[in-house]
Amino acid sequence: MDQIYRILYCSRNRVPLPLAQQAIEIRSILAKSRANNQANNITGALLFNGGAFAQVLEGPLKAVEATFERIQRDLRHDEVAVLETGYAEAREFPEWSMAFAGAAHNETAAFAEFNIQQAQENPSVAATEIREFLRSLVLRNDE
Repeated sequence: MDQIYRILYCSRNRVPLPLAQQAIEIRSILAKSRANNQANNITGALLFNGGAFAQVLEGPLKAVEATFERIQRDLRHDEVAVLETGYAEAREFPEWSMAFAGAAHNETAAFAEFNIQQAQENPSVAATEIREFLRSLVLRNDE
């Protein structure tokens, strides 16, 4: 069994579109991510609040690193801040090639005030908060 490697990062949204067009762009990102992740044995979750992204990727080391390299080159975001990397005992999002919590969810209001600079100053606390937040949203939306 492959070891599970995890990367959690956040970034600033640079998709300068009206909200309706942003929603279309996010659906496109999710469709492509889900197909690629499923093919590469990657699971995870994406949070988007209009201004920022936070994402957890988990799976085999090489696949996660290759996926993250592609993500970093994506011009739809910048200020990519890695908050957590390393091996995990188990997947946190085993059922999801890419779970999603977006601006349409009222719960993401708590993420609206997210500050990348503050996250970089205390990455372990930010990573824990984001993972817990994503898990609670995914589990609630899955019920």
